[in-house]
Amino acid sequence: MTKQRVIRMVRWLLIGVGIFFLVQFFWPDSPEIEELKISQVIQLAQDNQVSKIEVSGDYLEIVTTEGQHFTSRRETGVSILQLLEQSGVAAGSIEIQVKGQGIGFLGIFFSYYRCCSLAP
Repeated sequence: MTKQRVIRMVRWLLIGVGIFFLVQFFWPDSPEIEELKISQVIQLAQDNQVSKIEVSGDYLEIVTTEGQHFTSRRETGVSILQLLEQSGVAAGSIEIQVKGQGIGFLGIFFSYYRCCSLAP
């Protein structure tokens, strides 16, 4: 490479990095979503302030009747329905939506490997 070409590449690299930082500086920040303890979620549900709970693995996204969004976590193996029913919240009073979790690249790879491995 010639010296001129290297200088041109460095110049474009610096321009690209500068544009990236300008965009990051002026891009509006997303609002922070407050994380609640599961006991706080149950209390909101008992007070009829929860309209929807989205379950994604152990993570919960809570939408209140006023439109506020919160996050929470449940213990592994514990059903949010069971927690609510044990706390005296009627099962049909809150919309509960379970989101499927993707298996990701490694899951696809291992399922293919298991399926298509050659047996001796």
